[in-house]
Amino acid sequence: MTGTVIDLGVPGETHTAPPRARVRWRGAAVPAVLAALLLGLAAPAPPAAAARVVQLTLPDDGWYEVGAGVIVTTAGGRLVGRSVADGAPRWTADRVSQEGLPWLTPDRAVLLDTSDDAAGAAVTVAHDVLTGARLWRHDGRPAAYGTGSVLLRHRLGGDRGDELTGVDARTGAIRLRVPAAPGDAATVADDGTLLAVVAAGGDVTLRSLADGTVTRRGRAEVQAAPGPVAGLRVEAVAGVLVVVDEAGDATTVTGYPVGTLRPAWRARFGAGDSAVRCADVVCVPGPGGLAVLDPRTGARLWHDRRWQWPYPTTTGPLVVEDADESSRQAGARTLVDPHTGRVLAELTPDTVLVRGHPDARVVRDPARPVRSAVRRSGAAAPFAVLDAAVLTDCHADGPHLVCPTVNGTLTVWRLPRAGLRA
Repeated sequence: MTGTVIDLGVPGETHTAPPRARVRWRGAAVPAVLAALLLGLAAPAPPAAAARVVQLTLPDDGWYEVGAGVIVTTAGGRLVGRSVADGAPRWTADRVSQEGLPWLTPDRAVLLDTSDDAAGAAVTVAHDVLTGARLWRHDGRPAAYGTGSVLLRHRLGGDRGDELTGVDARTGAIRLRVPAAPGDAATVADDGTLLAVVAAGGDVTLRSLADGTVTRRGRAEVQAAPGPVAGLRVEAVAGVLVVVDEAGDATTVTGYPVGTLRPAWRARFGAGDSAVRCADVVCVPGPGGLAVLDPRTGARLWHDRRWQWPYPTTTGPLVVEDADESSRQAGARTLVDPHTGRVLAELTPDTVLVRGHPDARVVRDPARPVRSAVRRSGAAAPFAVLDAAVLTDCHADGPHLVCPTVNGTLTVWRLPRAGLRA
């Protein structure tokens, strides 16, 4: 007889397990199963692979910009705009000059292309980033930016000095035009509505960028003498005009609140030091390291001899380079809190930034040179994986990430979900 054999057991015995044993088995197994399920739910999901959209070949100058869903590069003496979404050409435009490189306005909506004349004369042409259409052309080069406006500085030649022109960034309409001596310093107050001019003789004038109306006058104590090389600069930080006077055997930095134009504080540094705006503080790099001042009071927030070269920024953490030249040449950079000097991240050639997203990094995998990972500060797992080695800082544009990659290329990926905005 063949077929399925069913073991009925020995007559008089039972196959029912003792109740206590069955209870013990259930008591051990159920928690084990639940624990396995919970561990599975708690484990971080593997990073999603970012979808490669396109890879472009960069021109020899390596220049590119990203704004309004468009990648702008140069090619054959022309500007070329390509869609970030698919790399398709959108527009081309003639360059005003083969010297120098174009750049975008802070809102990344207007491209400014400026000739670079050795004699100091310059012409700036503005293009719409989205369409490439020429918006306007004016004499001068960009000196500062206001809310919806561009401040141009034009050297008139001879002994006629300079001219400051405020134009509407979109239409090119001239809002103000004022003379300036070659050694005068000018900027736009950080509210974006006022032109500040500090004359080499010490006179300070605030004008409305909308129509040139004088709103306030004052005096600055400066040593710089009038002339083409006056050693005078002005920075606008947190509602304060920070006047930097590099004349003589020291650098003097003085804060003048825009509301009063009266000196609120003064600090002196060595002749080799300077002062620049960094986020919403004042950075003073020099041979003795990097000092950071509160723009409202002049108080020293912190000082560190390890760092010397801050990248100019208007918001977010500071990116600083090591005071040691060999470390700088090796590509070492550090991300620090501007108010405390606390180290937020160490940046190496294998770790680069995503512009506009201070909490994001792109890290090259040393074990797999053709792979990089997008990480967020504090996250245990990568946000996304890129199928290429990223070389330098990237740009995010909506859900897309644009990065320089090997062999002179520029690669675009579409990040998972809503990109870095998520």
